[in-house]
Amino acid sequence: MDGATELIRKVVAMARSLLRNNHYIHRPNGLDFLDELELLLPRITAAADELEAISIRELKESGSESSYVIAMRRLLRQLKDAAYDAEDVLEDLELETGKFGCYLLCSSDGDHDLRTFEAVRGLLLFDDRIKRTLDKLFAMVDAIERPTTTTSWDSRHTISFVFEHMVFGRQKELDTILRYIRSGTDLGVIAIAGMGGVGKTTVAQLVYNDPFVKEYFALQGWIHVTRDSDAGSIMEEMVASFERRFDGVTDYATVRRRLAAHLAKKRYLLVLDDVWDEVVISTWSDLLPALAQGAPGSIILVTTQSKKVARTTATTTPVVLGVLPWDDLWSLFKYYAFYGSEIGSREEKLLPIGEKIAKNLFGLPLAAKVFGKILARNFDENLWKKYTESDICKLKEGSYSILSPLRYGYQQLHAGLKKCFCYCSLFPKGYRFEKDKLVQMWIAQGFVQSKDSTHLVISLEDIGRQWFDELEEKFFLQPTSDGGKYTMHDLMRELAFSVSSDEFSNFGSEDIQVLQIVRHLAVQNTMGNAIGNIYDCKDLRTLILMGHYDHKLDGFLKKSTSLRVLDLSGIDMGITKELLQSISLLKHLCFLDLSFTKIRQLPESVCSLYHLQVLGLQGCKFKKLPKGITKLINLRHLYADGTTISLISRIGRLTNIQEIEEFRVRNKEGHRIRELKDLNELRKLCIMNLQKVVSKKEATEAKLMNKEHLDTLALRWNSKTKSASGKNMEVIEGLQPNMSLKELMIDGYQGTALPSWILQNLTNLQSLHLRNCLTLATLPPIGKLSALKSLSVEGLNSVEFIGDQLLEVQNLQCLTHLCTDSSLLANNLFLMLGKLPSLQSLKVCKCSDIVEFSAQHEVWFEQLTSLEELEFSDCHNLRSLPSTLASLSSMKKLTLSNCPCIDSLPEYGLPSMLEELHLFRCSDVLVQRCRPEEGIYWPNICHIPYIKL
Repeated sequence: MDGATELIRKVVAMARSLLRNNHYIHRPNGLDFLDELELLLPRITAAADELEAISIRELKESGSESSYVIAMRRLLRQLKDAAYDAEDVLEDLELETGKFGCYLLCSSDGDHDLRTFEAVRGLLLFDDRIKRTLDKLFAMVDAIERPTTTTSWDSRHTISFVFEHMVFGRQKELDTILRYIRSGTDLGVIAIAGMGGVGKTTVAQLVYNDPFVKEYFALQGWIHVTRDSDAGSIMEEMVASFERRFDGVTDYATVRRRLAAHLAKKRYLLVLDDVWDEVVISTWSDLLPALAQGAPGSIILVTTQSKKVARTTATTTPVVLGVLPWDDLWSLFKYYAFYGSEIGSREEKLLPIGEKIAKNLFGLPLAAKVFGKILARNFDENLWKKYTESDICKLKEGSYSILSPLRYGYQQLHAGLKKCFCYCSLFPKGYRFEKDKLVQMWIAQGFVQSKDSTHLVISLEDIGRQWFDELEEKFFLQPTSDGGKYTMHDLMRELAFSVSSDEFSNFGSEDIQVLQIVRHLAVQNTMGNAIGNIYDCKDLRTLILMGHYDHKLDGFLKKSTSLRVLDLSGIDMGITKELLQSISLLKHLCFLDLSFTKIRQLPESVCSLYHLQVLGLQGCKFKKLPKGITKLINLRHLYADGTTISLISRIGRLTNIQEIEEFRVRNKEGHRIRELKDLNELRKLCIMNLQKVVSKKEATEAKLMNKEHLDTLALRWNSKTKSASGKNMEVIEGLQPNMSLKELMIDGYQGTALPSWILQNLTNLQSLHLRNCLTLATLPPIGKLSALKSLSVEGLNSVEFIGDQLLEVQNLQCLTHLCTDSSLLANNLFLMLGKLPSLQSLKVCKCSDIVEFSAQHEVWFEQLTSLEELEFSDCHNLRSLPSTLASLSSMKKLTLSNCPCIDSLPEYGLPSMLEELHLFRCSDVLVQRCRPEEGIYWPNICHIPYIKL
């Protein structure tokens, strides 16, 4: 609930680093004071935990918090406020010592900074405000009258014997599980995964109490798995569940023998309800041998809020539960609201109101049951209307029950990840998160900290992505269907607000005020009048604006000196010179996004933003950039188009930069390829205009071999500019990357052979794209690239031979994606690819040379037994599809795009399991034949769930 401990720990670390690394600002006993404060951190953590436990108990019992909890929370907030202030001052000093450290050693002007540090020491170590706050906090904790029973999240057991009287929906999931049970595997593990309150336990109960299941299994048991369970305690619970009693014997060996005796040669069903990551990591390898004693066909049914647990335990595809479809949710709500009775005249008038309530229940069956029961048998229209006009998560009645399972999941997150989750509440409902952008905001706020417990160097971005993935794994974030973006379920967003201690706020034009204690704020405004509400927020660390604004921001920004994140991307507001000058005063700023704001010029003063890590300039057109932009030495991410990046002279001074979308080589100082030599933090790099590099020696000056973190590399020549094949081959040999490279593109290359280093060094290469290499005569034996997952070959019109190694099909076991044109297909070079047993996606494009597929083509297509997606694009002369498509039983999606000569489907039909059929800019005849009802192919394709004509 509270991040005071982590924040203070960070501040202590900053102060300790400054004391140790800058002796000229050292003061006697400084480190001792830091040690004393650090020793208090466990007590602060304990205080926050105690506050959480008491708050949970009070919310459960009365639906509200006591004055004691509110006062304690206020003290923790004061402690954090002081730590925030200390962090600001420490960063000021860090800025000064970083820029002028050597100057301060011999200059009396350093006195100012010495006074600054005294202020830090006073604020952090001596300030009476801190001491008084800590004393009060600890006194309150010490005075707490401990309850006789410990409040625990794990007390919320759910068991099979509390059978649901009526279940709506989930028939498909139930059928899937029962079908797997009937298949009779040796020992099957089925995982049911989903966010809290979505009905995982209900589905498990349906399975457990199914008449077929009761007859099929000789033994059934149900265990609720607590977070601190170990293998021994879980086995004890199993024995107790099977015996319906337990005599208290806890000796591990004895318990295991008794469990083995129960399971011996018996087909059993065991439900492990509510399993978390920690339990699987610590116990699963010990439990499986013990559970393997049963007869074939035994089943373990796991319910979990973690995709990681589901993947680790399941022996079949996990059953992932989403929200309940509207019709089922509405039926469920009505059942509980009206006790399952027939709806009479009194109930009839409440139905429209009840429908509005149900539509605000987030699609969760738990919410439908809770509020259905609250309203049951109560025919007061005013009461029902109350629930249509209120946020149900803020109502005393029912809110604890709905958020409880989600709070439990939240409590399992570590302190840093809790902060990151709360940060997501800034964004409006339905917002689509970009993973990297959100992670960079977390880093800018200092939420993501590197734990240097190993010798491996892991970037903050990599740690942040791991944290993001953990939120997605546990359903706090959900992937969308478009372009790798993510969204947050409305109820998860309500949870984030409920645990964020008023530090985070999001409001729109209808809101009239913002609490002054808010630290992170997003404003979604379409009326142009909401910006005035933020002027009292002087301690903001995040400001995200969305929409249209008429107010000027420069006056506000001059007072907002604590801002770390400022996102103005895409807003409809004039970005004036005064506004940009105000931004230049934000010396703590780490993240600045001005993308798509139509700015044309950046002032030189922006280059003084020493801490800036992220600068977004996408969609902005500049004629020039400030000369001092390379002074932004902490810049890690620069988002801009190739033209903007090409305006930066001596980009090599930005040694922390991690991506360069386009580096355009020019025969001009500050723009030559040697600018890349010291950019060893690069993860992604595209080098353009390589025809301007004249020799291997010049190419090696880029020192690509030294870039150990480089994952993606694109080497591009201008194919319209003729250059000697020999020179191209020399240059590309000098561009050898580090062996850690995962993705390589070569475009416009005019040599006759690819460089030797592709096979000799790139053992980790997963993706290879070769395009428009018009003079390339041979391809190397790509089969040696055993890690290759994706291969794209286009515009290689002169290739006549592929190395023999391609015939070793076992070396292409990992290849899942292939894109090709006539470069391979027209010359029968595809035969050297072999059967490709793992290929899941095949795109055939721009095959104007092919009119119909040969017998060899047909045989090759038929061997693609794992193929799931097949696309034919821009094949202008192709008249027919492969006749063997019907044999591809795993295929789910077929796309035809701009193939005007294909007017019929294969004679033997399409794959029986096809789920999607897309026809874009295809023959009118074919489209007509596929039309619903009237088309001659409709009877053969009407079973396909999604057809786009």
